[in-house]
Amino acid sequence: MTDGYGYSRNARFIEVRNLQVHQEMVLLSLLNQYFNITLRIPPKKASVYGQIAIVEMIWNKEMRIDFNNIIKQRCQERAQQDILIGVSEKTAERRKRSNSIRETLNVLTDMIRELGYFVETKESGGKRGTIKMEYITRIYLNHHLLYDEQTIRNLGYVLNNKLNHTHTIFGTIVVSQNNTKVNSILSLFN
Repeated sequence: MTDGYGYSRNARFIEVRNLQVHQEMVLLSLLNQYFNITLRIPPKKASVYGQIAIVEMIWNKEMRIDFNNIIKQRCQERAQQDILIGVSEKTAERRKRSNSIRETLNVLTDMIRELGYFVETKESGGKRGTIKMEYITRIYLNHHLLYDEQTIRNLGYVLNNKLNHTHTIFGTIVVSQNNTKVNSILSLFN
């Protein structure tokens, strides 16, 4: 079965998930210049597409953001809104996982915008009241293009591959602020 664009639904899902993973990695690497980041890697590794990292905490000397709880709260609020507009509880509950990924990317994008980056996006259409997804097409800093869409895919792939080969302690990785390994990968793409 195809989705109207000639993709099988499975192939389209894999393409979209990989794009989300790559965007998450690029956004986290930019935030890492300013913050320490604690990530949780699910014990069940994705093998068909890139692995989404769950952002637990973002912090530095000035602030501490319990990122995972913020995302959970936003998804719970969204599920309650869905139920109020007539979506079944079962469907609202099922949507939480995809909403979690979307909300994570939206909040990460907002955070790097607050740090002075300009993020150009295009919006995909959500269906039947689902959260619309913004796809990053370009990232600028000080009117200088840092990454275009293809570079985001390539850089995100490299960063995700590095993350997947990092030793975890009980599934948790702490990436210290201004991490030299992350910076060395970023420098390859600047």
